[in-house]
Amino acid sequence: MVQFSVPVDGSISSENTIAESINDDGVVAGWYGTCSLDCATMSSGGFVRSPQGDFTLFNPPGTLLGPPLFGVFAQHGSVALLSAPKSLSMNLEGTITGSYEDTQGLEHGFVRNPYGTITSFDPPRGVQTTATSINDNGVIAGFYYWDLNSQSAQGFLRIPKS
Repeated sequence: MVQFSVPVDGSISSENTIAESINDDGVVAGWYGTCSLDCATMSSGGFVRSPQGDFTLFNPPGTLLGPPLFGVFAQHGSVALLSAPKSLSMNLEGTITGSYEDTQGLEHGFVRNPYGTITSFDPPRGVQTTATSINDNGVIAGFYYWDLNSQSAQGFLRIPKS
């Protein structure tokens, strides 16, 4: 068994490292959250860990950051949350998809290519987008809602342009 934590600088009083996806090459994708100085200072984000143990940290643009909920880094909630990229999935090429909340609390899908370029997306007329999976052809599956009050989710496939 290999155990690891995202390496962060500073005096950390709490840290979470959540590995969510691994491809056939042994590259791991996930998210992390840290809390220091009685949670006066926090950081969070996504990570990519190479098979050699090297880390690359990332965040989609406009990601919401907030305090932890009851000392635990929460992914959802209407009160005090920390929103790192979540629901991460990675294909063999190393392209990652997932979701994040922006500064207005809206959830968007994103795709991060192996070179680090991040593109946010939402289906047309969709809000609260959750990307859950990507295959080796780059097709992303997930779900979204028509509006913020909707109780009915719609599935989607995001097919890359050829």
